[in-house]
Amino acid sequence: MVLRQLSCTLVADPREVCDAEKFRPMCTDGEVVVMTEAMYGRMTIGRCVRTDYGYVSCGVNVLSYLDSKCSGRRSCELGIPDQGLKNVIAAAPNRCPREFKTYLNASYDCYEGKTKVSIAQHNVAGGIMFLSCSSVRE
Repeated sequence: MVLRQLSCTLVADPREVCDAEKFRPMCTDGEVVVMTEAMYGRMTIGRCVRTDYGYVSCGVNVLSYLDSKCSGRRSCELGIPDQGLKNVIAAAPNRCPREFKTYLNASYDCYEGKTKVSIAQHNVAGGIMFLSCSSVRE
């Protein structure tokens, strides 16, 4: 994959998305989202966590998950936390205690590019053929 940065959309550095909100990265026509950072937890006091009860600085790096959901697309929308994000967090050893309020801290850039759809054919018993499609970055 070759990416060439021709234009970039600046986003709050990085953006806090509180629980029960939606993360909605969006680029202009002809551009695709490239996730650059994504942490989920209780990293600092800010918009989503307003009071320090003596427990801050826990979090899970969820960049791979958000990259798989959003990078290479013009836009995406994720409820925070969605089930996939919950699964990533549950498997992490450094997650925050459930009693504490957590949030997503994420940022992305927009790069000139386009999305493609690749189609793979699969044969199954009985000779029935199904098509599975997945988008790929160029």
